[in-house]
Amino acid sequence: MPNYEPWNISHEMFDGLTTQEQKLRFLVRYAVLAPSSHNSQPWSFVASGSHIDLIPDLSRALEISDIDHRQLHISMGTALENLLIAAEYFGYATHVSYLLGRVAGTEQIRIEFAEQTTEVAQNDRRLVEAILRRHTNRGEYTKEIPEASFLEEIRKLTTDAIRIDIVTNPVKKQALADVTIRAGIAAMDDPKFRAELSRYLKNNQTRSPLGMPAFGMGIPTLLSFIVPFLSQFFNINKLREKADRALLTEHTPAILVISTAHDTPEYWIKTGKIYERIALEATAHGMHTNPMAAAIQIGDFYMELQKILGIKSTRPQFFSRLGYAKSETRHSPRLHADHVTASASSESV
Repeated sequence: MPNYEPWNISHEMFDGLTTQEQKLRFLVRYAVLAPSSHNSQPWSFVASGSHIDLIPDLSRALEISDIDHRQLHISMGTALENLLIAAEYFGYATHVSYLLGRVAGTEQIRIEFAEQTTEVAQNDRRLVEAILRRHTNRGEYTKEIPEASFLEEIRKLTTDAIRIDIVTNPVKKQALADVTIRAGIAAMDDPKFRAELSRYLKNNQTRSPLGMPAFGMGIPTLLSFIVPFLSQFFNINKLREKADRALLTEHTPAILVISTAHDTPEYWIKTGKIYERIALEATAHGMHTNPMAAAIQIGDFYMELQKILGIKSTRPQFFSRLGYAKSETRHSPRLHADHVTASASSESV
């Protein structure tokens, strides 16, 4: 269906492009395949000369579950990372600037591009190919812990201001699971939260380019048509508490937590960048991820994460399962890049 067509990209398409704007717009096709909270895709792009502006689209912001726009900026960061990986592969050097957004409390990003003539062009193909294969897998993972060499490479992404924890210790995982489950139940206790979520839960035959089809949660097609209704009027997380506990303790070999020293939009974007890099590396190694935002976003549950991880000076910004999935799931739908990209001369975003 048209809402899944954005995933159909061939690297060879780039070779037939002649203008700079065509090439930059082609790179955006990789950016829009990034994950976002509720698959809301809250971004837009403006291509102009030798740069692209990545701008938050507040018409697709989550007004209830993301009132401070943390998840929006993290989503922008995942799109940014895809864009940079694709740009490097197709022979561009890039420079990223973080700019004040048009709306108070938001930021936008300017990416400047310069064509390179060295052999850096055609860099590491595995990550740009991983963009086309990556998808969130909410199902059960095997008990196999990711290889130590992989975990060590991921931990190297840590900086002075950004900390990465990968938890495989069963006791700590149990504690993290308990916080996550309680946070999820607390979120679903809010009728407004449930109403917002229900708008993004889609049946398996949806033609919408936004939202989360129920097949991603292992729900069969017939039942998928009533899931949005059920989520609006019932606290599904409370009903699933036992199953979710088993998922996090018995079917999740590793839990990823990304924390930052600064709780600002720029560092939320940087969190998204690092998460997407990890998700793509995981994809290249045959693994999957499953972000779970409740303990990060709801109330003071993040403080309990700090205590469990022993991180007083950094604020947890991202929580995800990590491991080898027992079964594959399909991609979620996407807005086409042309729908969210404008030229500076005809900017409408």
